[in-house]
Amino acid sequence: MLLNRAADALVVHVVSALLAATMAYCVFDNSYFSYHPALLTLAYVFCSANAVTFMRSQRLHYVHMSLNAAALVLSAGGLYVIHTLKNTNGKPHWWTMSATWHAWYGGVGFWLFAAQAAYSLVRLAPWVDARMRRREAPLHRAFAVLTFSLAMLAVITGWNKFYPYNESPVAFYAYTIGCAALWLFLGLPQRAAALASGSSGGGIASARR
Repeated sequence: MLLNRAADALVVHVVSALLAATMAYCVFDNSYFSYHPALLTLAYVFCSANAVTFMRSQRLHYVHMSLNAAALVLSAGGLYVIHTLKNTNGKPHWWTMSATWHAWYGGVGFWLFAAQAAYSLVRLAPWVDARMRRREAPLHRAFAVLTFSLAMLAVITGWNKFYPYNESPVAFYAYTIGCAALWLFLGLPQRAAALASGSSGGGIASARR
């Protein structure tokens, strides 16, 4: 039995804010590199997660769009930071075979997120009628599942890479579990299964018509 929509959203608002603040407190030291995890965590863990809570409300649809737009801008900034650092230090970029899983999750997730944003703008064009939008809604949701899942994997693997267990075992596990719990609470794994089977699925991201 799901909580009501307002309670669901409140949980996401609080947990995502705590996770974003924890990353900033533990990692951000005003160095150039620290902008990378800070911007990406703010983009994906806070903005994207909260955007999901507004996706089924027509009245608040523009909040959903605005949060995702902010996530796209912030994540582009975070990727720019790491791209320039890798150029400076001669390290492999995410598209190379020698890149880490963290880099692959982040790189692929960002470009799918950008493609999702472009596709969403096309869907809102005046020549696209409401019936076509409804037919294409499952594709929009499928991309949302994929991009948010990759984003959370990038955040979790990034945390585990740059804030190792020996720094603080409690913080190490708490943050990892918190990110995984946020992803599960949003119902995205259930949504992925629902899309595959053609049913409505569960979680806060499920279609409530």
